[in-house]
Amino acid sequence: MICQLILNKVSACNRNPASFRLPASTDFFYPDFVAVLEDNRFFIVEYKGRHLLSNDDTKEKENIGLLWETLSEGKGLFLIASKGKDGKTIEQQIREKVRRRYEYGTT
Repeated sequence: MICQLILNKVSACNRNPASFRLPASTDFFYPDFVAVLEDNRFFIVEYKGRHLLSNDDTKEKENIGLLWETLSEGKGLFLIASKGKDGKTIEQQIREKVRRRYEYGTT
């Protein structure tokens, strides 16, 4: 179960100065879900409807999130999740993201 991977959900509050946020071109980006995994990595998930996956805002958020993931040096994961994305459920997308990082030894 996904819940077994998550130690604690940290934040999902928009525009609260204490919330997790990432800088964007015009303001800040507040992801939908911030969680701490059992191995103490941060897991950031932004949910988008399928109709929004190709718009400029989503592309910018994905670029920012993936840059943050890279700069975190294995301490963070970022995912743009969407129902049916790549033919997968949201649970499958989350599991794949978390497992992929374990398989490549980047934790």
